[in-house]
Amino acid sequence: MGVIPNTNPSALNYADNLLVNQLNTQMNPGVVFQLSNRTSIFNYFLRLVDAKFGGSTALYTDEIVSASRGLDYIQARVNTRSGSDSPITLTFDSQVDAARVGDKIYYGNAFERVGRIMEVKNGPGGFVRVQPAFAGSFTAADFPAGSLVGIHGDISAKLSDQKARRFLNPTLQYNNWSIQREGYHVARYEKTSTRVTVNGTQPTVYEKDGQWWTSFQEDMMARLESSLDWDFRFSESQRFVIDGEEYTTNGGMRWHVKNRGGDYLGFRTPLVRDQIDMILSKAMNKNIGVGCNYTLFCGQGLFKILNDFNEKYILNAGILNTWAGEDVKGLNIPLWYVNGIATPIAIVIDPRLNEALDGGLGTYSTIPGYTQFTLGQLTGFLMCDAAVRTPNGGTTPQFKLYHFGDQPYNMGILKGIDGNSFRGKGAVGSGNVLDNDALMVSTLQDASQFGLVTQYGMDGTGYGCAWIEPLA
Repeated sequence: MGVIPNTNPSALNYADNLLVNQLNTQMNPGVVFQLSNRTSIFNYFLRLVDAKFGGSTALYTDEIVSASRGLDYIQARVNTRSGSDSPITLTFDSQVDAARVGDKIYYGNAFERVGRIMEVKNGPGGFVRVQPAFAGSFTAADFPAGSLVGIHGDISAKLSDQKARRFLNPTLQYNNWSIQREGYHVARYEKTSTRVTVNGTQPTVYEKDGQWWTSFQEDMMARLESSLDWDFRFSESQRFVIDGEEYTTNGGMRWHVKNRGGDYLGFRTPLVRDQIDMILSKAMNKNIGVGCNYTLFCGQGLFKILNDFNEKYILNAGILNTWAGEDVKGLNIPLWYVNGIATPIAIVIDPRLNEALDGGLGTYSTIPGYTQFTLGQLTGFLMCDAAVRTPNGGTTPQFKLYHFGDQPYNMGILKGIDGNSFRGKGAVGSGNVLDNDALMVSTLQDASQFGLVTQYGMDGTGYGCAWIEPLA
C-alpha cells in the first residue's frame, strides 16, 4: 500500500491513555519494565537512578555535551631524575599542568620519603624541583625513573605566602543522539476477526469511544523500549552517512566504559576468581567514599561462574531495598563480595543477555568449559548509583538520560477515511447533511496510521564502572 505524505496529522490525546501518559510525562520505570515483558531490567534500573534527579533532561542541541571535572590530585610517572641529594629534579612522561610550589609529592608507599615541591614549571618541557618534606636528605633510590608519583596536598611554613591556584579545566565530552521510530497502521478491511484471538476475543483494531489505541500499538511501544534497552547497553557513539543520509547513534554503557575511564575485561580463556575481583575492585575503588550501591548485571553463564568460585561469596539478600525502596520489592537479589571490600555488589541476572537468538549475543562461546553458554550469557557489567560532581559544583547521576525537545516521545495519529462514513439526519439526503467534523481526515487512504519517534541519549562517565565479556 502506497503512503500519501502526511500533511495534517492529528495529535494523539496523551491524557486519554495511561500508558502513554506515564511514559511521556513521568518516564515511569515500572511501565518500561512491564512493556518489555520484564526483560528490560537495565532500562528499568537506569530510569530508577535517573528519577532521583528529575528524570530525563530536555536539550535543544545537535549533540549531547557534558563536562568531566577531573581529579583534585595529579598522578604521573617519572621520566627522568637528576640530582643526588637535595633538591632533585623530576620530569614526567606526560604533561603536568597544575603542580604548585609547596605541594607534597610521594611515590609508592615510601611515605617517610615524601618531598615538597620548591620550584615548578608546568606544561611542555615542565619539571618539578623537590626537596625532602621532612628532616634529612634524599638517597639515590628515591623517586627513581619509572616510579608512579602522586602530587597532592600542601606543606607551608609558619609565615607563608598565598598558595597558587589549581584550576581544573573541565574536559568537554561529546555524545550523539539516537533517533528511533516505530509505526503501525490498520486498514478498514482489516477490522475483521482475522487475527489470533485471546480468550476468544479478537484484539481491538477498530475505533471505539473516540480512542484509537489497540494491543498492536502497545506491541509497537514494547518494540521501541526493547530497542532503547539494547542501545543503552551496546550502542556506539558515531556519526555516519549512508546513501546520502546522515545518521547519529548514542553511546551506551559498553562505549562509556571503554572510552570514558571504565575498566574493561575481555577474556578468551576460562576466568579465575582473581580476574573478577581485580576488575571489580578497580572500579569500586574509584568511587570510594561516595556511599553508592553497586549492581552487576550479568547473563546466566557469568552468574554460574561467580557461583562456582565459592558459593559463600554470593549471599541471598531477599528483598533488597537499595534502588528506590519499594520499586524493587519482589526482586530476589543475591550479593557478591569482592575479597577485601565490605561493600556488597547486587547481582541481577539480565534477561536481555540470556536471549539465545542465533548470531550476535546468541552465538555460543568456544572457550573451553563455557561452550554451553552464549556470548551474551557470559557478559556482565558493573554500575553504581553514585552522584558525581559537575564542573559548577553540583552533582549529577553517573549516567543521565536526555531527550531532544519538549518531550521524550512524539506521537501522532494520521486519520484515514477508514474511520468515516456518510451520516444522514432523518429523511434528508446524506449528500447535503454530512457532519463536517466527521469527515476531516489527513489522508484519503483506506487506513489510519500511528507514528512514534524519539530522539534520546544516555550520557555520563564510565569511571567507576566495569564491563566483562568473552572474546571467543
